[in-house]
Amino acid sequence: MARTAPLGALGRDDLSLAGGKGANLGELVQAGFPVPPGFVITTEAYRDYVATTGIGRTLPHAPDAAAARALFDAPIPEALAEAITDAYRALGQGPVAVRSSATAEDLPEASFAGQQDTYLNIDGVPDLLDAVRRCWASLWTDRAVAYRARAGVDSAEVSLAVVVQRLVVADAAGVLFTANPANGRRDEAVINAAFGLGEAVVSGEVTPDEIIVADDAVLSRTTADKRVRTVVTSSGTATADVPPEERGSCVLTDAQAVALAALGVRVAAHFGVPQDIEWTLAQGEFLLVQSRPITALRPPVAPAPTAWPLPRDDGMYMRASIVEQMPDPLSPLFADLIRPAVAESLHHVLRRFFGPDPISPDDTDFVTLNGFAYYFYSNAGMRRLLAATPRGMRVAFGRHSDLNGVPQWREHGLPDYQRIAGVWNDVDAATMSARDLLRGATELIAAGADYYTYVQAVIPQAATAEITFTRLYDLLVHGAGRPPALTFLVGEDSEPIRAERSLFALARWCRETPGVADAVVAGDALPEAQQAAFEGRLAEHLARYGHATYNLDVMQPVAADDPAPVLAALRFALGGQAVDPDARQARQAEDRARAQAWLVAHVDPVRRRVLEKALGNARALGPLREDALAAIGVGWPAARRLLRELGARLASGGLLDVADDVFWLTGEEADRAASAWDGGRPVGPSASVAVAARKAEWRGRRQVTPPGWLPAKGLMYRLFKGFMPSNEAVQSGPTLTGLGASAGRATGPARLLRGPEDFARMQPGDVLVAPITTPAYTPLFALAKAVVTDVGGPLSHSSIVAREYGIPAVLGTGSATARIHDGDVITVDGDAGRVLLADGPDTE
Repeated sequence: MARTAPLGALGRDDLSLAGGKGANLGELVQAGFPVPPGFVITTEAYRDYVATTGIGRTLPHAPDAAAARALFDAPIPEALAEAITDAYRALGQGPVAVRSSATAEDLPEASFAGQQDTYLNIDGVPDLLDAVRRCWASLWTDRAVAYRARAGVDSAEVSLAVVVQRLVVADAAGVLFTANPANGRRDEAVINAAFGLGEAVVSGEVTPDEIIVADDAVLSRTTADKRVRTVVTSSGTATADVPPEERGSCVLTDAQAVALAALGVRVAAHFGVPQDIEWTLAQGEFLLVQSRPITALRPPVAPAPTAWPLPRDDGMYMRASIVEQMPDPLSPLFADLIRPAVAESLHHVLRRFFGPDPISPDDTDFVTLNGFAYYFYSNAGMRRLLAATPRGMRVAFGRHSDLNGVPQWREHGLPDYQRIAGVWNDVDAATMSARDLLRGATELIAAGADYYTYVQAVIPQAATAEITFTRLYDLLVHGAGRPPALTFLVGEDSEPIRAERSLFALARWCRETPGVADAVVAGDALPEAQQAAFEGRLAEHLARYGHATYNLDVMQPVAADDPAPVLAALRFALGGQAVDPDARQARQAEDRARAQAWLVAHVDPVRRRVLEKALGNARALGPLREDALAAIGVGWPAARRLLRELGARLASGGLLDVADDVFWLTGEEADRAASAWDGGRPVGPSASVAVAARKAEWRGRRQVTPPGWLPAKGLMYRLFKGFMPSNEAVQSGPTLTGLGASAGRATGPARLLRGPEDFARMQPGDVLVAPITTPAYTPLFALAKAVVTDVGGPLSHSSIVAREYGIPAVLGTGSATARIHDGDVITVDGDAGRVLLADGPDTE
């Protein structure tokens, strides 16, 4: 096997012989790209060297990295040195760049950038051979060994080639990313450029110019103060100062930047993936000295919206009620399916409580603005609705009314919804037509929207009962040692607490069953003898509680079909830090008993009877709110199963890349494709480009915090803004203000959670920061030191569960997820309703 090879004799398939850098450069040469001439000292040469010198036998036993590198002081055997010298002479000798090229670098999944050494301006055979040995030795630096360990690469299997190229004395150099690492956009190229050789850029010694190019034009340019550059000296290279008058000048003209980006686009097209390219500019010509795939490139993100155009100017758009369960922009399919469902359910509930519908269909809508869900009410319709409100309130809150919220929910809303969900749960999706799959999902989503109208009737009753008790308590009860009103209200059972207890029971079984707890915590395979029992118990838990939604958009998984968040909570419970919910409730019961005894001892019977009646009502209704909310997703596992079956068929027909892309179709597109499938016709050309664009647009929209009310002016806005579930004021400075929903004060690192994909990052002692929390978030409260949300009111899920766990909560800040960064140390003051941001004057 050859110990050296010209670059042009190598290609991308020669990784094992030339290493990542050498193989990619050889591929560029073969494809005709401008690359400085050179050759590769192959991995066979490295293996020959370590075998002939005996290093290979000693390396595994070296006590540390320094000892391992010292072994490479051994001279290169004569025959090998002669082969390297011959290749150097064939290149024309003279100054060269000598770069390491490991077999585990410049790979799509890991770049290993900067882990091995590079030497520039090496001139003459002795210096070249010395540089080659130092490159080989750099395979065993502390940083390289540690990097391989983190990447799961076995050091015993790694080898090193060395690339030798004619040195380019560059006027400028830098790095070109053929996709934008900041936003993932594949149609934008990012250029970093500095004067001199490229080492100052890649080593971080200089802040380079940054130029973003798109559509054959410079999109933006940041010109840096470039104080130093790498230059050639008589003995190698050195860092030299840039003259003051040149530091702020542009390294590349617009025309040069566009030309370089175009060259990069061609390279990326050749390799088939976006590239991270090192380039040089000498005498007006661009040369490429390295190309590798961009690793960890985020999905493309479209620009965030800055304007909120309104389809109609004769009404108001608001984010409240069911919209609180939709914190993110909606997927296209869900937006189209939920729009008529919510509109119809709204008129259904109005007819239920008001008799003849006080508003016409044209008075209301359920629309998306920049992808976010909004209720629309016309001004005229809202005036008629307000005029009819007194009658509706009498019907909804009348103790003996057949339409009272709680009986309606218990006797009609929940059982009707469960019945519809049960029908579709029992069907075999594989035997259904494509249109029936879509019809089933549509019916389930409509049933969920209708069910929420019953939830809306329970929430105000629960809120009124609690507010009545707490205000009466503050009015009637005084004296030293008075228990907080909250003491009387916590510790009740509700569906999220029952789910927590079920999970804790599963954790207890895991601990008591040999080998199971350790396997679950480590993520290893379960003992074969216990696997079926564990899976059965987990399935029972998911069957009862796995429909809890993190976000009402049907695109988002629920635990029933993706139990990863449940397993993360189970691992935490097994770690011994979780509080036993039974023990917590027992302590709360003791606290209530002591508070009740204080009440008997210090409050006269007349006032006590008034309080006890109000308290009984609050304790009876409070948990029902959580029970009602927890059931919103009852139909979602079946709806997701039906839609994913439809998606799988459309993917097999070539319309979609994967089944879950079905959620990125519009309702009309899904219906048309389903009809084509059932009719045996082609489902259409690939929608990959449109789906990718919609995903990028969704990610861009997700970066903004949507206004709670549009337009933020007028009589109706002034009347209702105090009732909105988020703070609509523009907040700046070191403090965020919201609703103090659970008392206490705590400081900790913020953990931003936008959905279940982030749950695994939550650690004990973190402050949970989210747009909103739903019952599916409940297991995370056991880890949280405090809770902060964009949206939420005094009887929101966050408020009730935070109080149960005894942690402070500030809700409805309106902009927490925009103002707080992941990892920021913040202080949450639940008594004052304030969040002190990182580096704020009062942060502890």
